[in-house]
Amino acid sequence: MSKCIAITGCSRGIGLALVKQYLLHTEHVVYAGTRNKADSLEALQASDTSYKTRLHIQEGQDMKHPVQAAQDLVQALNGKHIDVLVHNAGVYLNKGKDLLEGLDESVMAENIFVNTVAPLVMTRHLLASFAPRATIAAISSQLGSISQAHIQDYSYSISKAGLNMGLKILSQELKDKGIRVCAISPGWVKTDMGGMNAPMDLQKSVEYVQKVIDSGIRGGPVFLSFSGREVPW
Repeated sequence: MSKCIAITGCSRGIGLALVKQYLLHTEHVVYAGTRNKADSLEALQASDTSYKTRLHIQEGQDMKHPVQAAQDLVQALNGKHIDVLVHNAGVYLNKGKDLLEGLDESVMAENIFVNTVAPLVMTRHLLASFAPRATIAAISSQLGSISQAHIQDYSYSISKAGLNMGLKILSQELKDKGIRVCAISPGWVKTDMGGMNAPMDLQKSVEYVQKVIDSGIRGGPVFLSFSGREVPW
């Protein structure tokens, strides 16, 4: 049965690979958001005739403006309901320079707004567009695990820990609506954000991420690794 999948941050990296994963291995319809011109998505859309009806590209989806992003997605859906929403868009500003000496409050504020606040705000404005028993998944990070915290950039780690807390609360609030909420750590992946020294292959990561999203695990908030194992909050 075809489902409606909405993914943010799809111009490159995990977002783009996840779009390809759903198009290649399912019959689902994908709404792919991207902040800038989506050359990679447009090339993908042109590569197969079926993608013209199954891939809907939303250029200009900026997570600094999550209300507008939600409104644009609702308009694009044109009455359809979301079965899976993947909050993938995120930033890692001042990477490697964000310990105490390099701490910048404006960088911290932007990291936290985009990574923590925006997914919750966008979700709020999409509530009426979710299908029964929908799934809300967010790409988090093991760096957001408080119990496993180590010396790392403050802003990014705090933003992902905040995202995890928001998702835990969200899962409780939406439980009666039958909406499943999960945070997923995709591993340290070879992307522009993760760097080429990362040990995890991008394709392998998104294969695992898709399996976790589609697993249907319910019954409470979960923080899962790319392999489906629980990560301590």
